[in-house]
Amino acid sequence: MLRKYDLAAEDPPLYQALQSVAFQGTQGSIAGERTSRWRARGPGPVALRGGTWINSVVLGPEFRVTSGRVSAVKYTWSPAKLGEWASHCEVRLMLLDAEAKSSWVMDVTTNCAAAVIVPVDVTMSANCLAILQLKAGDRVGRLLRPPFIKTVGVEIFYKY
Repeated sequence: MLRKYDLAAEDPPLYQALQSVAFQGTQGSIAGERTSRWRARGPGPVALRGGTWINSVVLGPEFRVTSGRVSAVKYTWSPAKLGEWASHCEVRLMLLDAEAKSSWVMDVTTNCAAAVIVPVDVTMSANCLAILQLKAGDRVGRLLRPPFIKTVGVEIFYKY
């Protein structure tokens, strides 16, 4: 379930970074090969410190979608490397709309692979960015044998 997230209040540094995001225009032959989805894959977060949300790499489209709205999100991540922290970890997927400067989060702790239909009232640009976040327990400070998520994958389906 997606819920609106006040990025400016909850994570000011990430909000400031989002303000400076600018997409490059579509280049060359990519424009003719566009489909109504994009996918990306990358390394997941490593919780070196406990009690705080740690970000993975930012996943986004390789090209600019001129006018599209997200209709569904499919994601995957592996809990294999959480180790003894598995029962103390929280995982969420954050979707950032760089055009509207807004964000949504979805708790994905119990589902490491799923597809979610985005409600019609959530008008999120197809040029959105996805970040998987990991929080290891409530203990503040450095962690020994920190939990991590090896890879994260996301697929964004959109309509024109």
